[in-house]
Amino acid sequence: MKKPIFTGAGVAIITPFTSDGKVNYPALKEILEYQIANSTDCIVICGTTGESATLSHEEHTEVIKYTVDVVAGRIPVVAGTGSNDTAYALNLSNEAEKAGVDGLLMVTPYYNKASQEGLIKHFTYVADRVSTPIILYNVPSRTGCEIKPETYAELSKHKNIYAAKEATGNLSSIAKTISLCSDDFATLRPTIFMAAKERTPPMDAPIAASMATFSFGAHSEEISLYLATFSRISVLGVPG
Repeated sequence: MKKPIFTGAGVAIITPFTSDGKVNYPALKEILEYQIANSTDCIVICGTTGESATLSHEEHTEVIKYTVDVVAGRIPVVAGTGSNDTAYALNLSNEAEKAGVDGLLMVTPYYNKASQEGLIKHFTYVADRVSTPIILYNVPSRTGCEIKPETYAELSKHKNIYAAKEATGNLSSIAKTISLCSDDFATLRPTIFMAAKERTPPMDAPIAASMATFSFGAHSEEISLYLATFSRISVLGVPG
């Protein structure tokens, strides 16, 4: 049985910069400490909100390492390590794993418009070569590539693929994914999935989604209290 990477509310963290374009590490530390002090349950670093697509390799890996050091095990850290280059996605994932992150957030290969078979091969290639839990990130509005329910079902069988950050907003597709995936993958879905599975009627899901997806600046303490009303909430999707 796959164990939850975290329970409750996670926040996608921005990457602050100085006026001359360098990563502002003192400001990043302030942001991280603010989130922890306000009851955030998980830090999501180097997602889309964190400028992952425009960070250099050195910046990307250093921001992840710095975040892990600052958080120091107080709450889990999930790092964005996805790429449209499979080899580079593995490289980033290996670096994040060495840094000590608790989860890897992997977006679908953007721009390439991979087939569903291609997505399975891409994610499986990385999952076979890491030991840190992977969260798949499905955001076709940004990538031009969507993970279909049948593809989720196949990927969810992998021991290192734990969950999905689902950003399509397509409740029919989400409901189908829930019905096709294994139970241990289901317990690690974003809140929108859990609401659809645990609440009656399923249309309670949009309520959970609107409360559970947020970016830097959200008051996690209040959101965590709201999320506590659901019986089985594990990994939470955050905008990124």
